[in-house]
Amino acid sequence: SSLKEVLKITQKNKELYVLKMNKAGTLKEELGDKINTINSIKIIGDLNGDDIYYLRQMAGYKYNAQAPVGTLNDMDLSEASIVSGGDYYFSAYSNKLYTENNKIGESMFAECDSLCYVELPNNIISIGSGAFSGCKYLSEIIIPNSVVRIGRNAFRECEKLSNIKLPNNLTVLEDAFFLSGICEITIPEGITEIYDNTFYYCYNLKNITIPNSVSKIGYRAFQDCTSLISVDL
Repeated sequence: SSLKEVLKITQKNKELYVLKMNKAGTLKEELGDKINTINSIKIIGDLNGDDIYYLRQMAGYKYNAQAPVGTLNDMDLSEASIVSGGDYYFSAYSNKLYTENNKIGESMFAECDSLCYVELPNNIISIGSGAFSGCKYLSEIIIPNSVVRIGRNAFRECEKLSNIKLPNNLTVLEDAFFLSGICEITIPEGITEIYDNTFYYCYNLKNITIPNSVSKIGYRAFQDCTSLISVDL
């Protein structure tokens, strides 16, 4: 009765579209009229700001009332690289965001309403603030062990994201990291501090394991975790 095993089966019955990029900045050109009809894609090669702009559109982000919106559900970027260059991929209140080498930038895939499954590039080192916030149907994300930092509100309002495996080399887990959806999580060795509000209002969180490396837990770190029944310190 003490043995617990979680088995997750993901059925993929969509046709996977594999795109090998010849040059960063050519995603729209490479896909042509398929850009808003692809449901599942694997991209190999470099992606800059121009590519991320269109990838966001493919994944359901509404830039304006006239813009066509895609229905991309599955996005495999494991063999892709985020590189600097191109135009900005997102703008809010005159704050224009541009790509940086080997980083999932701030708000990079925020409010991409159709995304369900994501594999991140194998060489990224950080995930920026709000990177996937508002991805309300995101249920699975694969994060490589190369990631050492995950920013504030990275998965805010990802209510379908009930489980996540954090990378072994993670050293910084900023405040308000998760909201709502997460049910169970193991903090990797290497994290020394759980910041204020890190798991605030994770009302589905039931179990959490905190490693010996953690020496400080911040203010309101688990406030309103109303389902929390087990904490392994």
